[in-house]
Amino acid sequence: MTVPNVNQLFVICYQKNVEFGGANFSPTNYRDRIKAIKRDKAQTFDCFSLAIDETTDVSDIAEPLIFVRGIDENFTFYEELVKMCSLKGTTTREDLFHHLEQALDSLQFSWEKLTSVTTDGGKNMIGQNKGVAERIISKVKDSGSTVPLIFHCIVHQEALCSKVISWKEII
Repeated sequence: MTVPNVNQLFVICYQKNVEFGGANFSPTNYRDRIKAIKRDKAQTFDCFSLAIDETTDVSDIAEPLIFVRGIDENFTFYEELVKMCSLKGTTTREDLFHHLEQALDSLQFSWEKLTSVTTDGGKNMIGQNKGVAERIISKVKDSGSTVPLIFHCIVHQEALCSKVISWKEII
């Protein structure tokens, strides 16, 4: 069985071809549509949490990843990658916080609904009075909301626990 190509499909489905005539299938249109869907979903969250992890690629460029997990009034959970950015040069807390703030504001997340943040163990993330976590706490305090819980390096802690605890103790 051969699979028809796009031109054959347009001939077979003439009516759909007419309907698709005005559609814009550019990458920019897809990106904007996905962003609009994320923004609409963010508006439904009763609360949300963040996970921020920074890694470095083979060309020595820092790549922080920002994930969000939100819950709506129906107790439906959503988890999504909000942003991945490439930072050349410095990766200070100000650089990281700027990208985080820009990502959350562009999707219209409400800082008042932020309940917790999990970060990796880097000084620029969790350093006392210097890390991104401290900037997040300050931003949430300024909004008049409850300070979010800050978790440090939770994945590494889980990995250490799994090495210490044997299967016999779990089962």
